[in-house]
Amino acid sequence: MNSLRGWLLGCLIVISCVLVVAAAPILPRAPRMPDDQRTLARIDRVRLQIAQPSPHLRQAGISVSRIETEWRRKLTNAGITVVDDANDLDVPTLVVESNSTGDADVPDGIGFTVYLKVFQRVQVPRLGEEPFFVPTFVMVGGGMDNQADLAATAQSQYDLLIDAFIALSQRATAAP
Repeated sequence: MNSLRGWLLGCLIVISCVLVVAAAPILPRAPRMPDDQRTLARIDRVRLQIAQPSPHLRQAGISVSRIETEWRRKLTNAGITVVDDANDLDVPTLVVESNSTGDADVPDGIGFTVYLKVFQRVQVPRLGEEPFFVPTFVMVGGGMDNQADLAATAQSQYDLLIDAFIALSQRATAAP
């Protein structure tokens, strides 16, 4: 009786192993990161190019120096060095731009958009050996608020963009 039980248990183990091996090709794999996010892997140096904020954002107190100071601090804390050499095209460039608008139908309401573009040197094989310096990744943030609260709302979007960039870069670097 024990030998029959042992034989059945052995058969059950062998059949289970065969089923697992046979099912392996259809088991879900870890999802691959989108290509634009994968281009953020192993970024350890960046250059910042921050455009003058839109007039509404400037009026609210958002400035290039304010953004640059905060972004440099966050990037440095994340282990990413901010360089100032504009001639080194091997260093990705974070380009920050914004726009804003008011609407006569919404008194004191200001809508704004903030863009983060990561420019990197890439090569397109069908176009030959010449490299291009193009945006490989783009993020957009935005919001709407009254003029009195616009600075806090806009700053939260600038913070969101740099925090997301850092997190995605770290995730892309850790991905297989």
